Amino acid sequence: MLKGFLRLGDEVYFAASERIPENIYEVICYSERYFGRTNYFKIRPGKYLDNGSVILRSKFDGKIMSAFCHYLELVNENDERLSEFLESSEEKSREHLIFVRDLPDSLFWEGDFVKSSFEPDEVYVVDEIDYSFLSIKAVNGRDYDIYKISKRNDSRVKMAKESSLELIERGNIWKFFHGGILEFSCAAEEQKFNQFVEVYKELSDMTKVS
Repeated sequence: MLKGFLRLGDEVYFAASERIPENIYEVICYSERYFGRTNYFKIRPGKYLDNGSVILRSKFDGKIMSAFCHYLELVNENDERLSEFLESSEEKSREHLIFVRDLPDSLFWEGDFVKSSFEPDEVYVVDEIDYSFLSIKAVNGRDYDIYKISKRNDSRVKMAKESSLELIERGNIWKFFHGGILEFSCAAEEQKFNQFVEVYKELSDMTKVS
């Protein structure tokens, strides 16, 4: 219910629990979320604060935890903001997202053609990138598997580390932003890419990558 409503400092409790001091939490920050270049939400790629999901600190024992806002209730039921929020249209589905900055640099882009160390003779396409783990190492010091890759015309996907991939050729998304010549294997692929382009044309803050 409170998705997109909560602000830092608000006091909340879980809807499934009693509203007693032991169950009261304070909103201390918003969760972070990345949207890649091929996201389906018609939203500018980049890093966002998502106040539809918040980080909480217990007012009772200081415990830190995260929670989705639709599980929470506001302690102050008489908050003037609440009645206005409940009466507002639910169509503004992305109001809870706050743009922070553009995507971090990565060796590969969505749509790039790569080969992997585990199957060096096969050509894969980068489908998605988990940017939240791009610069983070695992406990053992290794890179995370942040690249979702697949063979062309094959729905099966694999996850791969950046260090396990080698670029074969830049894909059309990279070429689109860098002024390259676009190439398509079939009409269906071209049509899908044109839909991608239309999404970007709808974004007023679209800029060419230098």
